[in-house]
Amino acid sequence: MSQGSSVTVDALRSMPIFESLSVERLMPIARVAVFRKMPRSSTILRAGDRTDFVYFILSGALKVLVSDEEGREVILSNLGPGEFFGEMGVLDDNPRSATVMGLLEEARSARARGLKAAAQAGSVKTIVGRAKDWFLGNF
Repeated sequence: MSQGSSVTVDALRSMPIFESLSVERLMPIARVAVFRKMPRSSTILRAGDRTDFVYFILSGALKVLVSDEEGREVILSNLGPGEFFGEMGVLDDNPRSATVMGLLEEARSARARGLKAAAQAGSVKTIVGRAKDWFLGNF
């Protein structure tokens, strides 16, 4: 992955999950977020990893996968711009349950670490509520 640059409130607000949040709610997230470019077919995270990053996809396409008992790749979902992943690792401190890889094109994402600190401003609680609403509405 390439080195990151800082994320602006406007960049965050371009994503559906953040579009209606106030600047005050987005500032703590912008302070801990960085942009990353992932080369195509690169592994962003592996099942079993322990991290406290949440990834917000800005461009490109990613696949979420696990291996079955025989070692074959099982794709759980494909993700694209405006979607996010990794939130459960931040919330429950458990290792990642799946591997996430880039598909055929380069992907850009904003990666945020330290969102527990941002929770002090109420931002993470709002995002988690939105994520829950999104999941309930899409599954």
